[in-house]
This record gives sequence, structure tokens and C-alpha cells, in this order.
Amino acid sequence: MAAYWPSFLNYRNTKSFKALTIIRMRRLAVLIIIFIGSVFFMLFLNYVSKKKVELDFVRTLVQPTIQPERHWDIRSRTHYIAGKVSTKIYLGNNIAPRKITIVETNLEPAIKEDTIKVSEGLRKASFITVDSNAFTVFDLVSYSVYKGSTMDWKATRFMTNNSFYAEAVPIHHNTIIVRTFRDTVREYVLAKKTKSPPLTEYKTTLLEKQIDGLFCTDGMLHFNEKTNQVVYVYYYRNQFITMDTSLNLLYRGTTIDPVTTARIKTARLKDGSVTLASPPYLVNNRSHTNGNYLFINSRIKAKNDDSELFAKITVIDVYVLLNGTYVGSFYIPEFLGHEIKEFKVFDSTLVAIQGHYLVTYTLPNPFKE
Repeated sequence: MAAYWPSFLNYRNTKSFKALTIIRMRRLAVLIIIFIGSVFFMLFLNYVSKKKVELDFVRTLVQPTIQPERHWDIRSRTHYIAGKVSTKIYLGNNIAPRKITIVETNLEPAIKEDTIKVSEGLRKASFITVDSNAFTVFDLVSYSVYKGSTMDWKATRFMTNNSFYAEAVPIHHNTIIVRTFRDTVREYVLAKKTKSPPLTEYKTTLLEKQIDGLFCTDGMLHFNEKTNQVVYVYYYRNQFITMDTSLNLLYRGTTIDPVTTARIKTARLKDGSVTLASPPYLVNNRSHTNGNYLFINSRIKAKNDDSELFAKITVIDVYVLLNGTYVGSFYIPEFLGHEIKEFKVFDSTLVAIQGHYLVTYTLPNPFKE
């Protein structure tokens, strides 16, 4: 040991050791810079996605700000709204796909949990919808679809033709509508999937390509049970589409802002895939349909919106589903410092998730069903 240490100390004083040390320190510095840069870039993307922009149009407020009616601490930020039946609100969980949280709005204690019973494993990229006494599970990894009853929460395989889809909504017991990728046109398209032949019917002309046919047509898919209409709301332009249950076009509607063209930039990677080259310009952030109306959370500030107030609220613009006519707007405030992560409308009640709280609001009188 005594002979080793002088040798080691002598090596530490050599030019080779010093040069190696400098190289390692430089590599470490580069890694630190890359890490910090990545963090700041992700923060920038998050900031841009939440940023609200002012454009030259006017918003008509039917009621300035609606106030919370009831709230429940659901103790997690990973829940989403799966449905509402009578006095029960059903919540899914993004990180526990088998778990169902049931909020009984008329009972105490209000919150209980159940588990979906399925023979196959559900991926975290799964989501659940609940309607009446039935539920549907969409697995966005295997692209499997399961159905079952809320009486026992037992799920069975609904369809065997597992093909890619990015958005899906059940419309009838044996039918779902999806947004999928069509190889023949290399774009997103809408399709109707059923258990009996023809298993999949593609509608290639409904989504209108502006840039790449993928990100530029990205949006939200809904079904309105009362009017029997399928609705698709674009994220990055001021447009929405209404269709019948056979995906025949009824009309193309426009929101009140003037963003007619998606403002996105894409880049093609070495493997041929397409990605966003810069943060997208988000127009329609969230949406839902209920009764005779379409409710859209816009990120665009009108010139008559108060700037300070607009930064702290969620604005909902409302359209008549029959013809797309704009009929007014209302504001939803932050709840205990939390803005809305998700909302859905059921009859006269707007249900929202804000932070780790489930909050209910009563709709303004003109939009009550």
C-alpha cells in the first residue's frame, strides 16, 4: 500500500490525468446544460400551451362568472370524468386504469371505489366512459375495446378487430366512432366500427387537411345522445364538425374567434415519423356536448374580455348544436387556486376537475336542460 500511494499521487500530477479530468468535467458540464435546457424547454411548452391570446372579436357574456355549487376532495390529480348517471359521478384514473371512483352526490360519505374486472391487463393508456348502466373501456396500447355493466363492473372483449385509434366514443351498444390513421391517404380520418360486417367504415373527407393531415386535424370527439349527433372539435382552428351516426356530414361550424388555419410547424424525423417542431397555437382547449348545446373552452381572449380577469378564469363559449349558432359565453373561476383540468356537462350541471377537487356548477339559465 505504501508503494502504491506515491505512484498514484505521481499519476495525478501528470498531464494525462489533468487532461482526462478536464474532459470529464466538460462532459459533465454539457450534460448539465442539456438537462437544464430540457427542463426550461418543457416549462416553455407548458407556458405556451396555457397562454391565452387576444384577437379581434367580441364575446357575449350571458352571465359573468358562475359559482361552485358543491365540491369533493378526490385526493389525486390523476382522475378524469368518465360519466354521470342520476346522482352518481364516475371518475376514471390515468395511473390505475382498473379503478373506478364513484361520487354519490346525495350521500355521505360520498366517495367510494370499485374495480373493473377484466381477464386481460389494462394499460395505463386506457380510458373509461360510463353511460346509463353500461361502461366501455378503450385500451390505447392494444387498441382493444371492452364493455360491461356497472352492476358488477365485469368487462368482456367487445371487438376482435384491434386496429389503431387515437380518439373513440361509443354511440350505440354495438357501435363506436373513432379517429384513426388511414394508410391510403396517410392522414387521420374518422371511422365507424361495429361488431358485425362491415367491421370498419372509413370516412376520408370529413377531417380537412391544412398542413400535415395529423397534427392539423387533431381534435376532440363527442356523441350527443339527445340529438343523435357525432361532434368533432378541432384543437388548432376555429372549426367543428357535426355528423349523424353513420358519419354523414350535417354541417361544418365555426367558433367566434378568427383562427381559420392551424398555426403549427412540423418536422420529419429520421425514422419517417412526424413531430411538432414548435409549440402549437391552441384555439379550442376542451369541449363537451349536452342537450341542444356544444360547450367549448376557448384559449383565445376577445377584445372585450378583461385581461386581468381572463387570466384567472376558464371561458366557455356555447353553440346551438342544431345549426352551430353562437349563443353566448360564461366564465368559470379558479377553485382554491386551481383552474379547470377537465369539464363535462350533464343536464343542468357542469362537472369539473380542478386540481385534486371535483367541483359542480349550475349552468346559466339559457343553457339549462
